[in-house]
Amino acid sequence: MAQKAGMRWAGRGSGVLLCAALLSCSAEPPAPAKVALPAHYDGADWVMAQADASKPAGSWWQAWHDPVLDGLETRALRSNPTLAIASAQWDQAHAEIDLAEAPWWPSISASAQASRGQTALGVGTSRGWGAQANWVPDLWGTIRWQVRQRKALAQAQQQLLAAAQLSLTAQVAQAYFALLAADQQQRLDSEMLDLNQRLLTMTQHQLDAGVVSSAAQLLAQGNLAASQQQVVHDRWQEQQLRHALTTLCGEAAGIETLTLPTRLPARLAVAPGLPATLLQRRPDVAAAERQVAAANAAVHVAELAWFPVLSLGANFSSSQLGYLRATPYRTWSIGPSLAQTLFAGGLRRAELAIARASYRQTAEQYRATILQAIQEAQDDWVAVQGLRQQEAAAQISLRTAQQTLQLTQHQYDAGTVAAANVLQARSNWLAQELLWRQLQAQDLNAEALLVQALGGIW
Repeated sequence: MAQKAGMRWAGRGSGVLLCAALLSCSAEPPAPAKVALPAHYDGADWVMAQADASKPAGSWWQAWHDPVLDGLETRALRSNPTLAIASAQWDQAHAEIDLAEAPWWPSISASAQASRGQTALGVGTSRGWGAQANWVPDLWGTIRWQVRQRKALAQAQQQLLAAAQLSLTAQVAQAYFALLAADQQQRLDSEMLDLNQRLLTMTQHQLDAGVVSSAAQLLAQGNLAASQQQVVHDRWQEQQLRHALTTLCGEAAGIETLTLPTRLPARLAVAPGLPATLLQRRPDVAAAERQVAAANAAVHVAELAWFPVLSLGANFSSSQLGYLRATPYRTWSIGPSLAQTLFAGGLRRAELAIARASYRQTAEQYRATILQAIQEAQDDWVAVQGLRQQEAAAQISLRTAQQTLQLTQHQYDAGTVAAANVLQARSNWLAQELLWRQLQAQDLNAEALLVQALGGIW
């Protein structure tokens, strides 16, 4: 008997030693792999994103000094349903922190009952009440790691909300700039339509006078038809852009009565340097880092599931059977209990493997988010630079077309060229004006994308 008792105590001691060994050998999962940044970045050393590194983008669109755009952004931030969903998800994540912290405190419950009935002893009333209290001390830190996990997820959700706000405001800016470009294109195409109508009329007169052939008339008719098609296209495209803006503002499409300015906003003075720290402050990057932290905490929770659970409980009950005319019957108990799963068919091992695999996924997703952020910033910066070069070249072409139109007008006034030359020169000027305006709109769109890629700051 003594030998068996010694074997039982030895087995219990070895279990405690095994738990202690597992606790001491529980290592932090490896940190996400570093990403090599482009050499021309300022401060090109790798910087891990921090939970508080992402700063609010603020009203970054006010840099264009456009009151119409300011009003649209305000409406979108107030009423957009997608943003409201992200805000509710953030509130839910905060509530889940309280849910994770609740096991730190003891649970207390009470019960009471009363009944009346008849037995062989007679008719009587039965009454009773009881109270229970239970507390599971966080010996191994399981609850602490669960709370860490929930806090990290809440921080990630906060950053996802900031990312949703940044994405929404960028979409509003892009849709607004596209609407401005469509409005200007519609006015220029309407002017081109009027010009082609005049050219067709003049060509008809020349054909009647035998100055030109019927091929010139057919060409003029084709140009007029193309202008008519373009004007129709401009109208429905502008309506669709208005509908898109209205929907982004959380309102029903078709009720928008927006008065647009006649000029495009000035270009932003975006600095040429793109410090790597700006990419670290992007909200989606910060959210990915917080998800890595949450997955890390989940690994610790899965590791601690191997350890026994100690609980402290207390119970008290009192009952009285009226038909016995007896004194109340009371019971109470208090004491600790220790429970540990000895065999679960590999459940704990599988849960730990799942947690570790999930951590590796979030770590790689964090690295992928960094790579995507670098690419977006690089691509948008190249686009801004390229479009501004195109815009400068188009401005030279526009200036040349204006000078040609002025010279042709002077020649017409002097009687050296026909009116058709003036109309043709004006047509070329309108085409160059339209190209320049389109490049301006594309530049504004690229600026909005670049500011979004930099987290709303530059």
